[in-house]
Amino acid sequence: MSYKRKLFFHIILALIAIFILVSSLNIYFVISNIETQVQNKAIEASSKITQIYTKNSRDIKSLKTIDTSYIKHFNFHSFKIIDKDNKILFERQTDNYKKIVLNIDEYNHTLKIHDDKHISIKLLHDHKNNKYYLQIQMLLKNSNINGKIVGLYDANDIIDNMYKKLLFDTLELGIMFILIFSAVYPTILLLDRKFIDKANKLSKSNTDILKTLGSAIAKRDSDTNMHNYRVTLYSIILAESIDFPKKDFNSLIKGAFLHDIGKIGISDNILLKPGKLNSEEFEIMKTHTNIGKEIINNNTFLYDALDIIECHHEKYDGTGYPKGLKGKEIPLGARIFTIVDVFDALTSKRPYKEPFSYDKAKSIMMKDSGKHFDADLLNVFFNSTDDCYNELKDSDEDFLMHLLDVKISIYYDKEL
Repeated sequence: MSYKRKLFFHIILALIAIFILVSSLNIYFVISNIETQVQNKAIEASSKITQIYTKNSRDIKSLKTIDTSYIKHFNFHSFKIIDKDNKILFERQTDNYKKIVLNIDEYNHTLKIHDDKHISIKLLHDHKNNKYYLQIQMLLKNSNINGKIVGLYDANDIIDNMYKKLLFDTLELGIMFILIFSAVYPTILLLDRKFIDKANKLSKSNTDILKTLGSAIAKRDSDTNMHNYRVTLYSIILAESIDFPKKDFNSLIKGAFLHDIGKIGISDNILLKPGKLNSEEFEIMKTHTNIGKEIINNNTFLYDALDIIECHHEKYDGTGYPKGLKGKEIPLGARIFTIVDVFDALTSKRPYKEPFSYDKAKSIMMKDSGKHFDADLLNVFFNSTDDCYNELKDSDEDFLMHLLDVKISIYYDKEL
């Protein structure tokens, strides 16, 4: 998946998450307030009918005009006004009232409204038709009528309208998020492009620094960068053949470039001696691993190269230096690099020797399988280098640099 596509999906997922969160909060607040709003509507409608009755109670002709259609207009199916002696002063019922009463069940709780003890509202449910009603009883304490009203309020229209409004609000919110995305995405893409360009420049700068350091180290004892390029390429080829963790290629490449950084601290008369080192000189030469560790120890950018810098002279049987690690105690990156470093040293010209052939180098190294080298890794190495050895051996520095840049673009740059 391309980077732009990943960015697109990440922004979409972020907006969807925000949309779901905002919509959920809106739904929660609407649903949690449904009971309150419905009760308020029912009380308001009750008060209006009562006021109309009070206004027309002295005129029998006017009182008769308050028919069932009137109470139905206020969403009531039944409405009674009862005086203090339980005498019914006013009563109206719709044609559906008796049918509704047969199907409704009372919920096991009484709804509270404003903690008003003079108002009692019970929630009723018609399970057959999935409809909701309120049974309302309200004392007329501030009225000329000293009594109460009792009514059956139809809450379905109000609830349906609230849910419809909730649906439209959610759709509007969705459209708003789409418009926001349409407006913001191009800007984010532009800013991200600039960020990527800067990151790529920084990445290239880092790899250039790495190459420069490697070159400075290589020129101390070989006058060429070729060794660094080859051992890094061989390390990557071997790592690819064993499904080396992709996240660790960054460390492997750094370690391969900087494996001999500690040789900066070794004097030329030992480092460039054409013949074999004596025991005292060899002990001094062995200190280059610890010197290398000291050089990068406080450098956060280079620190992950430490395993190879410090351990590439460890041997699988535990006779190496500086720690005498054995077997799998030796970090995997260091075990890989030990093989490719020795192989390239054997097949390259050095001040003290001519290059060995591929077959001779292989024969020498196979004798140390399980001793100097991890036997499994050594077998994989020779199986994976048959095709590429001649190409790398006969290539000039520019071609090796090109191959290495391709590998770095795959593994190293992506990690920054």
